[in-house]
Amino acid sequence: MTGHILSLNLSLPPLDKNNLVSPLTSNLEGKINPCLSNLKHLRFLDLSGNKFDGLLPYQLGNLSNLQYLNLGDNGLYVQSLRWLSGLLLKHLDVSSMNLSRASNWLQLVNTLLPSLEELHLSLCQLVPGPPLLNLNLSSLPILDLSYNDLSNQMDLRWVFKLNSLVLLNLEGNGLDGPICWCLRQ
Repeated sequence: MTGHILSLNLSLPPLDKNNLVSPLTSNLEGKINPCLSNLKHLRFLDLSGNKFDGLLPYQLGNLSNLQYLNLGDNGLYVQSLRWLSGLLLKHLDVSSMNLSRASNWLQLVNTLLPSLEELHLSLCQLVPGPPLLNLNLSSLPILDLSYNDLSNQMDLRWVFKLNSLVLLNLEGNGLDGPICWCLRQ
């Protein structure tokens, strides 16, 4: 490898109109190789929709030029999100990644990724943590927290302090009760 690759898209193509995958495509599977971190110039990395599994290599946090990262819809998990500390991402999709062991996920995302513009945490088994006192995610227009069974167990007041928020997905969380007055414009 040259190490000068800027974009790497190994995502599984979307389903066709009949919800079928082309027989010419195949899923990548197994562990994600930590040697991906040798691609120092990488700005775009999409490994979504494959069959990667196991612990996500923390070395991906060494990709300091990375702006777009999509690891969604694999069988991955993390112990912590501290590996994000070396990144300046604008787009992060870790949908279906097991974050149940990362109890401080909200504090770390808030602290480590202030330039984030799109955050997808669908089906991540999110666990509640302490409430946020200071909010750094001021430029976040898109937030997807769908299908995490939040069902009123998590303090979501921080969501309504996101001044740039345009799209919020809370679908499939079992939330009930009145719609928060905070949603008013």
